Amino acid sequence: MIVAIPIFGSEVSPRFDCAKEILLVNVEEGKIIDHKTVEIRQTNPLHRARILSVWKVQQLICGGIDDFSMRMLNGLGIQVFPWFSGEAQKVLEKFLNQEKKYTE
Repeated sequence: MIVAIPIFGSEVSPRFDCAKEILLVNVEEGKIIDHKTVEIRQTNPLHRARILSVWKVQQLICGGIDDFSMRMLNGLGIQVFPWFSGEAQKVLEKFLNQEKKYTE
């Protein structure tokens, strides 16, 4: 499964639509197999959604996200988990461990 996290530095980006980088994480059986950071300069929500779909993202962990983007992503089969904050790696670990508190 591919999990995407829009990032700003090492933090979860406060806004999905403003992030210029995305952390892509390959997860198998709850374990991180591989990860890479990629640029995403496209600001159009339709294009952003299509790009994530092309990258085969299945889940998106993000900060704030507008309703239109969320509907587009859901329509492409991407589960969206909004309102996360904190250091992206720690948020991802807590998410994968299904901890109740995801924010730092």
